[in-house]
Amino acid sequence: MLAALRPWGRFWAGPWSRRDGAGGAWFPLEVFVLGILLVAVPYFSTNNIASMYLDTVWDPEIALDRELPVVNWMILPYTLLYLFYPATLILCPRDERGHAELAVGMQTLIMVTAFCCAIFLLLPAEIDMRDQIDWDSLNGWESVLFEFIHFSDNPWNAWPSLHIVHSEEGRGVKHLESLPGRALGRVGPALHQHPDNQAALPVRPGDGDSSRSACLDGN
Repeated sequence: MLAALRPWGRFWAGPWSRRDGAGGAWFPLEVFVLGILLVAVPYFSTNNIASMYLDTVWDPEIALDRELPVVNWMILPYTLLYLFYPATLILCPRDERGHAELAVGMQTLIMVTAFCCAIFLLLPAEIDMRDQIDWDSLNGWESVLFEFIHFSDNPWNAWPSLHIVHSEEGRGVKHLESLPGRALGRVGPALHQHPDNQAALPVRPGDGDSSRSACLDGN
């Protein structure tokens, strides 16, 4: 098992033993399923719980948020953020090192998501700026994307921002001593922004050294 995956060795034992299946494509598929169960489900569950049952503990909105205009077309890069995750799986090298980096990235996503979801329930924060949108100014595809985001993601779980945390996590993997990030750091720039005020902040793609070999201490 990869030394870098400790203390998650038992968690990855099954997927790691099957990592060479389908020409190396089976491991990213299992990681995708784990991401659905342990990242997406917790986020959307807490989002709906907060929307239906909780009250705002504090409001992180500031006056500047209302001064920033809605830039309609920026809903496109915002929505494309959802492709960040499958793109990571597709771009991940199908070798031992690539699989190890993918596992390290996923276990980090799981941990930071669990931490943020706990805060979402303990300190619910709602930012609802949907009244700022001039729906009559939207064209067809812009309207569809805004409606999709508003339907799938309630204006809760506003702090801390998982968009920022997940984007920074991709860069952070590259700082691991034995496992600099290639797959997660390669996907970028990722944008994190509120979909209604469209203040976009690009995140620089990582430039990790891919020349090192993964640290192995077994199979």
